Amino acid sequence: MIKLKPKIYAQALYLACQETAEIDLTLHNFFKLLAKHNRLGLLKAVIKEFIEIYNKEKSITDVYVSSAYALDNKSKEAIVDLVKQIKPVKQVEISETIEPDMLGGVKINFADFRIDATLKRKLQLIKNNFNK
Repeated sequence: MIKLKPKIYAQALYLACQETAEIDLTLHNFFKLLAKHNRLGLLKAVIKEFIEIYNKEKSITDVYVSSAYALDNKSKEAIVDLVKQIKPVKQVEISETIEPDMLGGVKINFADFRIDATLKRKLQLIKNNFNK
């Protein structure tokens, strides 16, 4: 028997959910299918793949921000604007991590982009310029 990968299950689930208003029944049947084929162990990976498919279809980008302090609304709006300038999307979802050891600034990760605007990185760049 062919063992399907989580992405295939996620694509099937996404399409099934698109075609019905009875999502509860669809999910119930999907879980029964996974259980019948002893594939419940894939559930976490299937959910991850499903979220990626959903976000791509709905033009949503997950952004991971690390900072020393909680971001205020103005900072979050600036990050959303920055992300939308780099990657044209309809919606930006920010996941924030507080790193008390960070002196200041932020690290922003999304898609294939990594932005390090921390104070530590800026001091490192100044040091490198002096050493030239």
